[in-house]
Amino acid sequence: SNIINISNITVDKSRLRYSDASGESVAGLNGEILIIPYVFRLNNHPLFYNDSLVDFATVYITQNLEVIKVEFMSPPTFPGKKSTISTITPEEIKQRILTQKAQLISNFYIKDQVSIDEIEQLNITDMEVQYRYTSQSLLITPYILLSGTGSTRDGRQLSLHLLVPAEKTN
Repeated sequence: SNIINISNITVDKSRLRYSDASGESVAGLNGEILIIPYVFRLNNHPLFYNDSLVDFATVYITQNLEVIKVEFMSPPTFPGKKSTISTITPEEIKQRILTQKAQLISNFYIKDQVSIDEIEQLNITDMEVQYRYTSQSLLITPYILLSGTGSTRDGRQLSLHLLVPAEKTN
């Protein structure tokens, strides 16, 4: 049974962006192309495949309102089985980061690639509940996406996204 359908797709307004003709992001309304990301939502939270921040659909529109490109993935299908799980507390989120049970993820917004053990300081500016669909297990599980800035031991300043599994384990 498929619990995700076309009515679950929404524009991710927080990630609207503009680019120049080469695809490089530009600030504000100065771009030639508006890039509109669409995500699936489950219980009003975004749903992504595995550990990526790749959108289910992206539409590229010029200043003349011409659609120049549409990218999309097919919606995942799921077994009809549902279950309830317990989720972690804010203190457990911190412990998962400190014990490297969080995953540092990046996407096309982040150019620097580092591993979580290189991060010396972390400043969280945003936290979002997300669901992740794993194609191998056909399961949807909750995660916490932490966004912010940080620095590495060698002094590099970075924009970061940390993905923390939100399911409580015994």
